[in-house]
Amino acid sequence: MTYKNCSTWESDHLAARILSPDKLFVFWQLQDEKLKFMSDYFNLPEAKIVKSLRLFEITSANGTRTQTLCIHEVILRQGISSWLYKGISEKRNYVVELGIKRNEEDFFPLLRSNPIILNVKSITPERRDLPEKSPEWVGHVSTYTYYENLEGSSKK
Repeated sequence: MTYKNCSTWESDHLAARILSPDKLFVFWQLQDEKLKFMSDYFNLPEAKIVKSLRLFEITSANGTRTQTLCIHEVILRQGISSWLYKGISEKRNYVVELGIKRNEEDFFPLLRSNPIILNVKSITPERRDLPEKSPEWVGHVSTYTYYENLEGSSKK
């Protein structure tokens, strides 16, 4: 079993773009070699590989971790490399995944799109507890200081 150089997989991509407030256009490129590899890896005949596109809603849990919820799945016909989602909401944020269905329940993602942020208010910045007072050593450190007596340093 031989595959082309894996560097050709770098050209694989999945991108999502807003066309209008209620339309999301998704397009991708996925090398046949990657599908062949997945077919061999999961011991599935190539003819039985089913490509699927999933639309996820991005939600925020406690403002710290992003979660996704699958809200729509499309089984793709052979040769399809783009999709138009109609009826998306301006009050939600989305991401799309392209993958293969191993069976009715199992979805294996291969590519993930850029996030589509329509509802900026729903994205809570990650909060980090920073100290209220700077440490005492801050005033004694310079980023331009030359240290020549440290272990591993060299003298010229």
